[in-house]
Amino acid sequence: MKKSKLKSLVKSERKTAQKDIKTGLVTAITEAAAAYGKGSKKLTKQIEQSAKQLSKILAKDVKIDKEALKPAKEEAKAVEILKKIKPAKEDVTAGVS
Repeated sequence: MKKSKLKSLVKSERKTAQKDIKTGLVTAITEAAAAYGKGSKKLTKQIEQSAKQLSKILAKDVKIDKEALKPAKEEAKAVEILKKIKPAKEDVTAGVS
């Protein structure tokens, strides 16, 4: 696998991790805020912005296993090739007596 492809995979995994972290933070903070009172649009927006900033910082420190990405990419490529191959047409009259 080329180094540029590997970098791209690591970057996409890091973005996925960032989105997961952000989602978790937003739900946890929103639930905590709801326990103490009624929320507002302004509060929700502030929570989302803060969660985005924090998730970005946390995602930078996430270690992505590059060796684990290589087989996954090769497997995905094999699956894509198999999807392109059209299955042979079955004989419709074979089951009819």
